[in-house]
Amino acid sequence: MGFRTEQTVSIGDLRRRLGQVSTEEDYKKRNYIDFFPSTSLTYSINDSNILNLSYSRRITRPTYKNLNPFEWREDALTILRGNPFLKPTYADNIELNYVLNNTTSIAFSYGNSTDIISQIRLEPDTLNANIFFPENIGNKTVYSLSIASPIKIERWWNIYATSTFFTSKLKPTIEENEYNSFRTSHLFNYNINIENTFNINEFLSLQVSGYYGKESDGIWIQEPVYFLNLGIKKVFWDSKASLKLSFNDVFGTQGYRGRNDVGERIKFSYSYVGEFQTIGLFFAYKFGSSKVKAATSRKRGDEELSNRL
Repeated sequence: MGFRTEQTVSIGDLRRRLGQVSTEEDYKKRNYIDFFPSTSLTYSINDSNILNLSYSRRITRPTYKNLNPFEWREDALTILRGNPFLKPTYADNIELNYVLNNTTSIAFSYGNSTDIISQIRLEPDTLNANIFFPENIGNKTVYSLSIASPIKIERWWNIYATSTFFTSKLKPTIEENEYNSFRTSHLFNYNINIENTFNINEFLSLQVSGYYGKESDGIWIQEPVYFLNLGIKKVFWDSKASLKLSFNDVFGTQGYRGRNDVGERIKFSYSYVGEFQTIGLFFAYKFGSSKVKAATSRKRGDEELSNRL
């Protein structure tokens, strides 16, 4: 069980250019106290099956980039503008986790977030550019199911699979207009990640991992994201050293694409493909003696036991 409290004091003072009319919203002072409890209860059914129930409350504050009131061009047709009066997002989460045979984890969770932040579109200016503005658009409820499990196919082939399926519902607190519409129905999202390890021999292994997932909020509909990574690892010098070569996003498919359809008048799509396709070479070496570490570990365990008596 834990408990944290925070006091926030902030002053927003927006100075307008000469000739512009000031409003009451140009000066905003906030002084408030937040409480963030967390608790966890664990019940051991037997030596290999465990139930855990947890609750936590968290806060996500807006980034400095989102708070910056100035405009900057993302490209010729896109202008980004910050919002100095954004409020933080609060999230309450409850999770029930079941560990089966000390290997498979199955978790059901419920989350409720208030004042979530998302980019909305403002009325285009005389430059015929799309202006995007971060805003607290509403509250969101999420139900999710997560499963993680190791799978042994053969002595030389091991799989670790994780998957999450969740549905979310948005309750807007701002009004729709001809430039923004909200999807308040339940949106189904998912992500699946599978990691394969092939042990060629005692010192050489091959890793193949793949990801496929889709996540959308109440404004943006994201297309599925998918990619494949490869890696080969060599262990030597009595397992003290290892060398790994990795190739991420082998087929160059990783990227973020989506759309925002506002009625029949405006249809907006986006596509972002970063430098995801990379090749890396990593070397690791373990210093020290494993015997010394084991002896130190035993000593610390004895000291802990004596301190309890």
